Amino acid sequence: MASLAELEAAVQTVESAPHSTAAWEEVEGLASDLEKPDDVIALYRRVLAVDDLASDIIEMIGARAASFCDEWFGDDPKVAEGLLQKVLARAPQSETALQRLSVIYAAAERWPELFALYDRALDAIKDRGRSIRLLREASQLAKDVAGQPEMAIGYLQRLLPLTPDDAQLSQSLERLLERHEKWADLIALWENRLETQSRKDRERTRARIAGCFLDNLHDAARALAAVRPLLGAAEDDTEACQLLERIIEASHTHAAVREGALDLLRAHYDSTGRPREVIRVLERVIAIDPSGSQALREEAGARLAELDDDAAAMDQYAALLALSPDSSVTQEKLRQLAGRANDYARYAAGVAAAVPGATTVARRVELLAEAARTRVDLLDDPAGAAELYQRALAEEGVGDKESLLVCRRLADLYGRTERQRERLDILARLGDLETADAARRAVLGEAARLAESLGETDRALELWRRRIEHDATDLSAIDALVALLESASRWTELNAALELRAGAKVTRAQKKSDLMRIASVHAEQLDDAAAAIDAWQRVMAEFGEDPETVGALADLLAGAGRWKEFADLLERSAHQDTVRTTVRLVRLADALREQLDEPERALTSYRAALAIDVRHGGARQGLLALLEVPTTRRGAADALAASFRDTADWSGFLDILPARLAEAPDARTRLTLLREAAQIRLDHTQDQAGALRDLADAFPLAPRDGVIEGQLAELAR
Repeated sequence: MASLAELEAAVQTVESAPHSTAAWEEVEGLASDLEKPDDVIALYRRVLAVDDLASDIIEMIGARAASFCDEWFGDDPKVAEGLLQKVLARAPQSETALQRLSVIYAAAERWPELFALYDRALDAIKDRGRSIRLLREASQLAKDVAGQPEMAIGYLQRLLPLTPDDAQLSQSLERLLERHEKWADLIALWENRLETQSRKDRERTRARIAGCFLDNLHDAARALAAVRPLLGAAEDDTEACQLLERIIEASHTHAAVREGALDLLRAHYDSTGRPREVIRVLERVIAIDPSGSQALREEAGARLAELDDDAAAMDQYAALLALSPDSSVTQEKLRQLAGRANDYARYAAGVAAAVPGATTVARRVELLAEAARTRVDLLDDPAGAAELYQRALAEEGVGDKESLLVCRRLADLYGRTERQRERLDILARLGDLETADAARRAVLGEAARLAESLGETDRALELWRRRIEHDATDLSAIDALVALLESASRWTELNAALELRAGAKVTRAQKKSDLMRIASVHAEQLDDAAAAIDAWQRVMAEFGEDPETVGALADLLAGAGRWKEFADLLERSAHQDTVRTTVRLVRLADALREQLDEPERALTSYRAALAIDVRHGGARQGLLALLEVPTTRRGAADALAASFRDTADWSGFLDILPARLAEAPDARTRLTLLREAAQIRLDHTQDQAGALRDLADAFPLAPRDGVIEGQLAELAR
């Protein structure tokens, strides 16, 4: 049986001879027997702290420590980690410590510490073979385990110079750089291959370098520099020319670089006899900066003319004229080409297209007039000429006199070509330009009628109103306005027009008719009872009362619940005709309830009838029927209760109690209704049993009410 004394002696032996594997085995065995692993761990720490230990001894101790920790501290990797860190601090080249510690860090995903281990080891190791192996391990860990491609790239870049012939490694690095968009590093990798490549492979690589500079680094200048040697040396210039065109078209290419690429490509195509290719490239450059390519357009036009491609040449000169519309020289070249090609349509279009860029109204009108002249004289196109005159008319700064003449010509042209909508626009403008009243009235009236025939109601209304603005007494225009608004169901505007006509010099009958129509529009179309009431009251104030006026106003007042005014009106207008009025109201209500299924409106009319005759049986019967309709039950019950109460009809009052209780909004209201009913039974119908029932129903609603309790007790005797 081992003893602590033996363990202490073994520890001292190790401390005096740390290189002795036998001493280490002795102390580890004793510690195991005594189950004192912590003493051994402490011994490892003390020995590893000794300054003058050789690196091979440190590595040996580290290997033993790792094995001992596996045996005793397998579930606590921190113990081994601390010892292995000490080993690597003293002997960074220790392969065992590196491997064991890297496993610990990888398992815990402690990537920065893991790669720091490899970096220290790589700095310390001088052996090329081991460096290669560690770099491969580190790159694989970074790429496949840690998911840190940038670290993997760094290790592969360090590895490649050590294994320059490893094509697989080079391709792997290339794919990684490309996948993670390390463009500068990728280009450097490609450039390093150039010296060892064949001519064809070198051309392909230079093209890839240029494309990467252009597409990925957006460095058109360096892309151009990469293409220059390729264009002169390549057996097939297709790829080089395509790259130059891409440099030209790239949005990030600066003007100077684009110009350099164009010069290079132009010279190359000219030297190889491909003039069409030059023109094609010029057109693509022009498309990039259409407004800043005047010289290129001139060149393209001249080259196209030399090739007898007159249509394309005219397009270039037309575009050039649009850029410099004041240039009569460019216009003349365009005209000459039109004559040579007999293509006056293209000429007219080109001249017209130059108008927006002209700096003066005079030049714009001149160009439009030339285009219109060409359309009429050489192309037999009056419709096209009309459109050009329209544009001239729209030019800001054109005088009224010129506009008047153009408008008259356009009105005639549009009439001949059946372009009625455009003619409408011109007639509308003529209405402002004509100075004579009669001419203006005629033009605006014609325009308004044309707009109406075209279904442009708003336009027609606006034109009639313009006539009225010039002459507020123009009754024919007002009549037309009223008729159009009526047919278009524009009720608010119709009322305004009727007001306008009522205020004009019309007959008294016409004025009354207009005011009555205003009232009916408010009531029937605009559903504005208040405004309709005001309108009918205005009619009565100005023309007196008549049955039609009184009837309409009475219906509106009843519908609005303005009972006082309703009663005053009927009192004032009907006097002894109360019975007829109530009968009419009840008949109206019956029709609304029985035939039209409008119980809410029926309720309003029944109420109106009771407001006149509180005892009216027909109104009461109608309201009793409305008790069966959920939406009118409460209103009908309230109206009946008021009628029965006012006439002391207690039997009827009590009959509708269930309906009133059903519509009561809360317990307090039901309590009030039941107490009231009980009191009426006691005071007026001598129905003590009924009163007892009502109070019994009321008591649960107020169980602490001593009055109800007392009444119940008294009635129960």
